[in-house]
Amino acid sequence: VYVTSSAGQIKLDDFAYRTATPFVELPANEDIRIGVALSTSSSEADTIASFNVMFEAGERYFAVATGVVAGSYNPNPNGLDIGFTILAQDGIKEEAPFGGVYVNGFHGSTDAPMVDIRLRGTFFSYAFFNDIQYGDFGTNFWLLPGSYTLDVTDAANTTVVASYEADLSGLGGSAVFVFASGFLNPAQNGGVAPFGLFVALPDGTVLPLPTAPAPTYDRWALNKEADESELASGSVPRDYALNQNYPNPFNPSTTISFALPQASNVNLTVYNLLGQRMTTLVDGPMSAGNHSVEFDASSYATGVYFYRLTTDGFAEVKKMVLAK
Repeated sequence: VYVTSSAGQIKLDDFAYRTATPFVELPANEDIRIGVALSTSSSEADTIASFNVMFEAGERYFAVATGVVAGSYNPNPNGLDIGFTILAQDGIKEEAPFGGVYVNGFHGSTDAPMVDIRLRGTFFSYAFFNDIQYGDFGTNFWLLPGSYTLDVTDAANTTVVASYEADLSGLGGSAVFVFASGFLNPAQNGGVAPFGLFVALPDGTVLPLPTAPAPTYDRWALNKEADESELASGSVPRDYALNQNYPNPFNPSTTISFALPQASNVNLTVYNLLGQRMTTLVDGPMSAGNHSVEFDASSYATGVYFYRLTTDGFAEVKKMVLAK
């Protein structure tokens, strides 16, 4: 890979499939040419594809080479172009606050459909990359360092396609890049490169994520997060709804509101990132209407928490961030 700018030329020699580099500093606000050649090349003149890009001053980007060059491959199920290209995403944060880890992602499997990547808890899952299709990025999802299980589901959240373990221990303060790579059906794509999730670390090291056992959630846990239901005029809501807490991020307290179109048994519980129950805010019968509960997190540590509302006919999970 040849990267040519006013500062000279950078050659990434023998840059293999599923490899990465650390962040590379390049001139801003000028045309930069990226040329890709076979590993036997001796100069930029041997490039088989080239791309011109311009980067903004002070920005951080992830750039990904993706797609197929030649051969017989299954088309993308969403009708997207799978020809070889380089895609870049701006707005990347290189350092995460509060000792956390920023997780960024990319869907790079040409024959895979639109999916969600979900963070698995003991009693629920949460889609931190929602409805991403081939060529899409997901950016700056903040997590505490630790070990997590990631589930890849279809966009309707009816089927878990694959599950992986992601050990982010020891990566506090940094950003990582999780990417889907390979073919969902390798037998129909030359018999090579089966689908997998990989993580690129800040130093450029790329590690395959090991597979994990399938989840055992109840059916509500895989319900797709819906937009907040539109409330009917008057005092009684038309639909169930769990609203985003406000303020968010918060310190030390926040308000969680929800709507019940009919009287119901209600449970509102707060969990940590590992799916461990932290506190139950509501547990009992409630009347129809709009309700709100204050959550005081004075005794909790900075981090991401989830709150889950369960009623007789509805369940939903949302994320909130405590920033002290």
